[in-house]
Amino acid sequence: MSLKRDASGSPTISPVEYTVEKIIGKRFWNGRPQLLIKWFGYPEEESTWEPQENMGNCIELLTDFEAELHKKQMKQEAIIKTERLEASSASHKETH
Repeated sequence: MSLKRDASGSPTISPVEYTVEKIIGKRFWNGRPQLLIKWFGYPEEESTWEPQENMGNCIELLTDFEAELHKKQMKQEAIIKTERLEASSASHKETH
C-alpha cells in the first residue's frame, strides 16, 4: 500500500500496483483459466496464480506466452511422431 493525499490534503491509502514481468504458467482452477505471473522486481518463487480475466491489460504478454506454449507443444508432437515412426520402422525391419 502507498500513502497519498486527496484533494483536501488528507492522507489516503491506495493499493500498490504491481507490474507483470512475464507469464510463466497456465492452469485451470474450477474450470477457469489462471496464469502464473512473475512480478517485476520479485523472485520467481513469489510468482502468483491470477485469474486470466484479471489480466486484461497484459494481452501482449498473454499472446507471447500462448505462442511459446503452442511452439513447445508442436515440437513435442513432432518428437513423438518421429519416435513412433522410428519404432514402427524398427519393428517392420525385425519382421522381414
